[in-house]
Amino acid sequence: MRRTCSLVLQELIQTERDYVTSLGFVIDNYVPEMDRDDVIEPLRGKRAVVFGNWQKLHQFHSGFFLRELEACQQSPLRVVDAFLRHVSRAFSHSLKQGPDFRKIL
Repeated sequence: MRRTCSLVLQELIQTERDYVTSLGFVIDNYVPEMDRDDVIEPLRGKRAVVFGNWQKLHQFHSGFFLRELEACQQSPLRVVDAFLRHVSRAFSHSLKQGPDFRKIL
């Protein structure tokens, strides 16, 4: 049982690392494109609508959640506490983007 929990946690940690990397890539490479003079008209001035909370998501996942998951490696069952401690914060960042973004579609 402990070995299975440990393997699942390792997969979860790697997935979280990949997510943090992907968020960082978008922030570094796509967000600046929104400030270009030749951005298409429907997107002009809409950087905050399209990428409004990506920076906060990245900060949360890289600065808090990933670190907590990594700290659980010796005691995989502690991952439950990490999820419970951050679930409302994570979902509030994730859900905040939706309504504004749909306006420009």
